[in-house]
Amino acid sequence: MTVGVLAALAVLLWLGDWQWDKFRSGLEQEAAPPPSYETVTVLVEAERGGVARQVYGLIDSEAVWRRYVPGRVDGIGEPVLTLWDATSGPEPVELPLFGLGAIERPSAVFVRPVKRGAFTAPDDIENNRWYTFDGAALIETYGYEADPETRVVEPAEITVRMMDDLSRKRIAINPYVTIERIDTLPPQRHLGYALSWWGLAAALVGVYLAFHGAKGRLRFGSAS
Repeated sequence: MTVGVLAALAVLLWLGDWQWDKFRSGLEQEAAPPPSYETVTVLVEAERGGVARQVYGLIDSEAVWRRYVPGRVDGIGEPVLTLWDATSGPEPVELPLFGLGAIERPSAVFVRPVKRGAFTAPDDIENNRWYTFDGAALIETYGYEADPETRVVEPAEITVRMMDDLSRKRIAINPYVTIERIDTLPPQRHLGYALSWWGLAAALVGVYLAFHGAKGRLRFGSAS
């Protein structure tokens, strides 16, 4: 029992410290001047046919499917992938390329390294469900040559549509506009999480001591 309590206590304390670090990082992010982005025009190459590629993600702690389409910046140069919009909900919604045309937004253009987490689900290419952004693999599915230097165009803001009613939408800060995902949660939320984890750790210690006290295993002061 003691070993289990110590292990659980270590995990709870680590989670509290992790959220505390995110709270401090959030305060620094709020204090920093807002980034500026150049307006980028991407001409979607709809003649490639098919549909947008669906990449799983989180925006404001909400699960979404980000819909990426192929194109070229100003219609020239190497092919890029650009985020068109996103849909919320557990199931992706198809977006045909036909008729998309061009899109012009303040955006960042960069090469996103492939990062697969230990608990990330494997990509389901057959059903167009990607859980890791892999520019080379994604661009290859459109018939282009696979290129690990494929650039992605990420807008500063993203339109998030409801899965069951695409006319219902909201505009959100795009947390994927940088290589390291931006934390869009307010710092106070992380502070609340940290206090919750630490509170659970204190409660665990209290329950442990109360249990052993009730069993007569704890002695305080000198025995009479």
